Order: sequence, then structure tokens, then C-alpha cells
Amino acid sequence: MNRGHILSIGFCLIAISAVAQKFELNIHGKNLSDFIKLEKALGSEKYESKTNYMSLKGLAQPLIYRHKEDSLPVLLCYYFYFQKDSTIDYVSYEWDETNFKEHGEFDPKTPKEIKAYRDKYEEIYNQIFSAYGASKNISRPDDAADKSKGDFE
Repeated sequence: MNRGHILSIGFCLIAISAVAQKFELNIHGKNLSDFIKLEKALGSEKYESKTNYMSLKGLAQPLIYRHKEDSLPVLLCYYFYFQKDSTIDYVSYEWDETNFKEHGEFDPKTPKEIKAYRDKYEEIYNQIFSAYGASKNISRPDDAADKSKGDFE
């Protein structure tokens, strides 16, 4: 399992409070109203996506909130929930500036910007594995080929 898979799995398992930089790792048994309250308490903005998501398992369109980050692009939190009872299925996070810029408006990332992504990844990684333990097949965040240039394996 590579670093990307671990991060994807981790994001599906956790709920993040981006403003407080605190992670709530247990989303099981929680419903949409729990996260709406959290987002209101954080002062997050609701975000309307132009994308429609298809689900074969009864999921509604995700509710999306926008968080402003200090050293990363704006964070979008996608709450995927079941239509029948609003129980959360999973939460997805995007620090993707393509959500807010036109195609071709992107400058190469500086080492400082890359470090901000790496620091956030390591924070999430450490939080997940301190709560759930290490995987049998694991890739550490420091396994990157050349972090200073942003080259990752």
C-alpha cells in the first residue's frame, strides 16, 4: 500500500476541523446534522459545486463546506451521506486550487508551499496511526524521493 492509498483511506475515516487543526477520527454512527453543527461552530461557508455525483448505494449529493487555510489552498470538505437517514458514509477533503482558478492559471509550487502540504500530510498521518496503529504494509511520509524539489515516489 503506497502513501497515496494510506492518505485516501485516512481521509475517508476522519472528520477534520480545519480551523482548530484537530481531527475527529470516528465518523461511524454520526449523521449529517452533527457535521452541520460542527461547520457552523467553525464559521465555515457552504460551497455549491457544479459537479453531480452518482451513487449506486443510496447516497445523496454531498454537502460541501469551504474552510480557509493559513498555509494551504482553501479546503473543501465533502460530506457524503445516505439519503434515507442522513448517516455519514464518508468525508472527503480537497486542497485543490483548481476549484477556484481557471485552467492554466497555476504557477509552480515553491518549496515553502510544498512543505505546507507535507506538514499537513504528516500531521494527518501521525494522527491516524497514533489512533489506529501502523498498517502491516506501510509507507512512511519521509519515504519521499526528494522532498526539497517536490519529487515524490
